[in-house]
Amino acid sequence: MALISETQAPMNILPLSALGDFLGATNYFFRNFWRRTIAVFFATLALAAVEMVSISMLLPLMTLGVSAQVDAPLIDYVRRAFEIVGISYRFEWVFLIFVSAFMIKVICELMIGLFIDNSSVLITKNFRERIIEGLKVVSWDYLTKRPHGLVVNMMAQEIDRASLVFNQLQMVAVATLMLIVYVVIGLTVSVQLLVAGLAMGVLAILVAHPMMQMARRAGAGYVENLRDLASDLTQGMQAFKVFKAMARERELLSTLSAANSAFVAANLLKVRAQRFLVASQQSVLILAVLAGFYIARDMLGVGLLELGFMAIILMRSSTHVGNLLKKFQAITNSYYALQKYDEFLAELHQHAELRKGQKPPIFPAAIRLEGVSFSHGARKILGNVSFVIEPYGLTAIIGPSGSGKTTIIDLICGFYRPEKGRIFIGEDDLSDINVRSWRQIIGYVTQEPNLLHESIARNVSAFDPHITDEEIVDALKAAGVWEFVKSLPDGINTSAGVSGLRLSGGERQRIAIARGLAKRPKLLILDEPTSAVDAEAEASLIKTVSSISKTIPVLVISHQPAFAKAADTLYQISNGQVFRKERVA
Repeated sequence: MALISETQAPMNILPLSALGDFLGATNYFFRNFWRRTIAVFFATLALAAVEMVSISMLLPLMTLGVSAQVDAPLIDYVRRAFEIVGISYRFEWVFLIFVSAFMIKVICELMIGLFIDNSSVLITKNFRERIIEGLKVVSWDYLTKRPHGLVVNMMAQEIDRASLVFNQLQMVAVATLMLIVYVVIGLTVSVQLLVAGLAMGVLAILVAHPMMQMARRAGAGYVENLRDLASDLTQGMQAFKVFKAMARERELLSTLSAANSAFVAANLLKVRAQRFLVASQQSVLILAVLAGFYIARDMLGVGLLELGFMAIILMRSSTHVGNLLKKFQAITNSYYALQKYDEFLAELHQHAELRKGQKPPIFPAAIRLEGVSFSHGARKILGNVSFVIEPYGLTAIIGPSGSGKTTIIDLICGFYRPEKGRIFIGEDDLSDINVRSWRQIIGYVTQEPNLLHESIARNVSAFDPHITDEEIVDALKAAGVWEFVKSLPDGINTSAGVSGLRLSGGERQRIAIARGLAKRPKLLILDEPTSAVDAEAEASLIKTVSSISKTIPVLVISHQPAFAKAADTLYQISNGQVFRKERVA
């Protein structure tokens, strides 16, 4: 059974108060996790009922223990309740019920706490799964426009912060119901004292208002600055080697320091809001206690037992008011993360790939571009381009950097759609073909090998559990790198290192080619495969690619002229146009 509903509506309006944050968060979790939310609510009601029974026994217990007479409606209510159930109104029975109710309360708090904690863990898991599902369907164009590190920060930090709101909501419910319990009990003893206590509670809420506003600003700053920090860190570490080689790493790292300072400022604002809230509540509490004792003793003539009992009621009420305000503050601090999570999730689905084709790809077949035009924003990349990629051999498209070679591959892979014109796979329009089935028969190698900090075997298999070690070895042989891998101490189980940096540029590129071949593709596409290797490694890679092209069609794009000699079919791209060239001898 799904833990969440199908509702994906984002929360677009930022609430203007802590109460608005609370209601917005309650609405969100009720819509998406209604079973757990309702279960916790009823469990909280049960806890409040047990607390009411327990605290109701306290004043009768005190009066029976010292054999004092106290004229309070609460004692009359308890006495009549004992008569109804047929229990003698004696110290022993009252004490037994008090202890039993207290122990049941402890057990209830334990069970509710465990349920809430488990629910929070499952909600966090589900939040991440929803983002993963969104990433499965989102368009490539959308992701290229998002900041670096956004998804990483969302999965590592923001989701944890957003899911904490669920815990905080339940704690607000507990504190609210407990406060109601103590108000009801207080009404049965001294209405005047209770009114004085409630007045102090209102004062506490008014005093807490500025701290709520601080918490809201801190919550927004925390999320936004953490995103900036994660983005700067991701990009900085990718470029760190280059900057260090030029002794400019300090300038690079200074950008991290600036982002970190902004993040720390938001955290300091949150900490100040929390501390000021605690200090203000303690000040209001001491005023409430002093005023309460003065009114009770000098103005109302309340007896010692009643005064002691009401002191307990006011202290407990004050504690719950404090907890209530702290949790409201925590909600308003974390609610922004929940909003940004929900907005990002909605964006992933709003920018899903609009590919409705259902035909299976029939390949090998000629790939034809007919009158294709494409732009990145205001920049024209391709203009009315028409050419054919043959269904056999090695086809090379050469041209200077930035001329649109990679855009052609992106169009063929279905990452983008032509603004004008059509792309055919055989006789079928690419828009009519199931794009996932089409990509499943493609082996793709980019100019950056993008190896992961995993074993060579896992890099080559791309985490596909169906690819065997024998198939991994065959792919490494086809890529011309098996002899090297075999010589490593752990063979295919050797770690490639972070970004494959334990290997040379040529070795990384060959392993990337092996990854493209491991699933036995029907088409191999290589995007600038020799841009980061020396002339010797380039010649070796071209020889390998030529050998592969004898078994499956290979499309390679490059700004290096060396591929022109090896190509069976050669195209030149220039000024947004593609021209067929004679093969270089």
